[in-house]
Amino acid sequence: MTMSRMVAAAAAIGALALGACAGPAGTGGDGAEATGPGRATEAGLAARGNEPGWTLEIADGRLVYVGDYGETRLEAPVEGSTRRDGATVYRAATEAGPLTVMVRETLCGDSMTGMPYPRTVTVETPERNLSGCGGDPAALLADGPWRVVALAGETVPADSAPTLDFDAQGGLAGSAGCNRYRATYTLTGEGLTVGPAAATLMACPDRAVGERETRFLAFLETVRRFSVEPDGRLVLHAEDGRRLVAARV
Repeated sequence: MTMSRMVAAAAAIGALALGACAGPAGTGGDGAEATGPGRATEAGLAARGNEPGWTLEIADGRLVYVGDYGETRLEAPVEGSTRRDGATVYRAATEAGPLTVMVRETLCGDSMTGMPYPRTVTVETPERNLSGCGGDPAALLADGPWRVVALAGETVPADSAPTLDFDAQGGLAGSAGCNRYRATYTLTGEGLTVGPAAATLMACPDRAVGERETRFLAFLETVRRFSVEPDGRLVLHAEDGRRLVAARV
């Protein structure tokens, strides 16, 4: 271990001890009707799509659409929202004509980067219909906590499995197997990275658990993106192709 990592680990041990009894971070969703993390409301929605590139934002009752890679901009008050075919529908009367946004609380993958998003969004403009993704990918990570079920092809026993508890502010914590750990994570438009983890220094009574703990903490530093499987399991992908698969606790 390098000197910088030793200092980071020592600084975090006290915080780990204080936070060991803390509950899991809150998940997305803000109402009884929510069917997925971070349900869209008129108070806030951000979406994006490709070919041609476009972005959409609904905030404080106003809608702003920027299309054609920034060449088109439409802004207007949101007239209200309704439910149709399992989607929340927003409408606005822009200077170029009516604009309709349909938001479904279903998993969406960015067509360029593969980044998963919690919502599927369709935008109907006067000129064309566009499909894209909406919401914050961090809401999917924070929809845990998660228990590791497989690490680099190895099935992990439930009674000694590492856990992952992401919060929406870029924090990650959990059990590495027998020690508690904390780390930070960063989401960009391209993927996910996890900073070096600081862990408590308790000796693992079981050698196999201790060795798996070491592999788990090392794996976190190699993560480059994440995905969500159809059954809801979280997958962290390492830069060399290895995978960590986790299920909700």
